[in-house]
Amino acid sequence: MAPTNTVENPAPRLSGLAWLPVAWLVFAMATALYRAWSVWPSLNEYDLPPEATWLIEGELLVAAISVIGGLFVLAAALGRMRLYPSAFTLWQGFNIATLLAVAIYTAIMPAFMTAPLTYAIWLGEILIGIVCIVIVRRKPQARSSQSEAPAGYSVLARIILAFLGVLIGGFIGFWMGLGIGIAIAEATNMSSFEGASGYFAVFIGLVGLLVGAIVGLVLALYWTRRRKPAVTSP
Repeated sequence: MAPTNTVENPAPRLSGLAWLPVAWLVFAMATALYRAWSVWPSLNEYDLPPEATWLIEGELLVAAISVIGGLFVLAAALGRMRLYPSAFTLWQGFNIATLLAVAIYTAIMPAFMTAPLTYAIWLGEILIGIVCIVIVRRKPQARSSQSEAPAGYSVLARIILAFLGVLIGGFIGFWMGLGIGIAIAEATNMSSFEGASGYFAVFIGLVGLLVGAIVGLVLALYWTRRRKPAVTSP
């Protein structure tokens, strides 16, 4: 039997209502950055209650995870990856869970006096998130291979993935390099006079950051170039 032509089609193009989750994604990331920027100076206040400190630190961590994960989901949407619905559901589920956790935490802790309007805003964000999940999980209408031609990642998707590769690779590389620098300083009994051993560890960490960023960039670009239409000739 002669082999037939097979084409690995990408996910359907975004159109109409499908752009709503993408717009919400961008808005949520911008909101997370704004919240993090507005609350982090409060950590310098000496009379800040411990409950408030824990909440602010948690918000900063959640904002970092939400923005980094959101950038990947955005690249998945723009690059028409088939994992986009699952990635968006996971990202939005994480945000909904954190909103519920913050609402419960501020409600049971006596140190907080949260206005009803704030709870209403959080509820609205949760409802919008659920609606967006429903939209991205809808099964697209079947299309022929002629109407949906295979395509690679868009330029913007490549840029986002490359940025994520540099960011994540640099982060991992820095901490690995810092650990290696500390281990070398301790193994060689390096002098701590005027912080010599500490400076050495940080220097190795910066070298690891540079190497990790380059490796992350190369891997991200390699991954985006792997997606090509698979065609089998008869």
